[in-house]
Amino acid sequence: YENGQDIWTGEDVMSVAARLLLETLPAGGGARVLVVGAGAGRDPALFLAAGHEVVAVDLYAHPVWRGAAARWGGRLRFEQGHFLEWAKDRGERFDAVLDAGCFHHQLPADYQRYLMAARALLLPGGRAAVCVFTPNDPEAPSFTKIIDEGRLGRYFSEADLQAELGLAGFRWERSRRLRREPCGLHYLAALIRREEP
Repeated sequence: YENGQDIWTGEDVMSVAARLLLETLPAGGGARVLVVGAGAGRDPALFLAAGHEVVAVDLYAHPVWRGAAARWGGRLRFEQGHFLEWAKDRGERFDAVLDAGCFHHQLPADYQRYLMAARALLLPGGRAAVCVFTPNDPEAPSFTKIIDEGRLGRYFSEADLQAELGLAGFRWERSRRLRREPCGLHYLAALIRREEP
């Protein structure tokens, strides 16, 4: 911890949003959690270890999926697909949704469609968490740039992220600002709740 922010190393910074969300779920387990951007399954494992059921979606299938799904039995299901396509006409509903670093790579024209798709999958009163890039200077405005492998990356100020989420019907509950070393990137992890109606 330094100058009012947490400093993390490695990939652990990306799990902060998952931990914020996990704190809101029943201590005895039993919740249904959707993880968008599941990767090799690090975040799903946090929820599974706490007794919850997880559906994990990622753009790319990972070699470890089969073994991880077998380990957790019927409580873990991996699915490959782009979230906006995967979410269409889905009949499932979840107690919680984690966006594990995917939202900030969407095209700006898709922000509201993406957030509304996540909201539609949440049960009334359900919570979600997002982890996004944020400018190194907390007073700086949001900006967009091309990052590794030509991906678009949006660096959200807290005010802009809060406004975008509010437009989609989410109420901001709390956030944590994080610095990831050694690369020096800053992240903003936010816990939000689906507002009604």
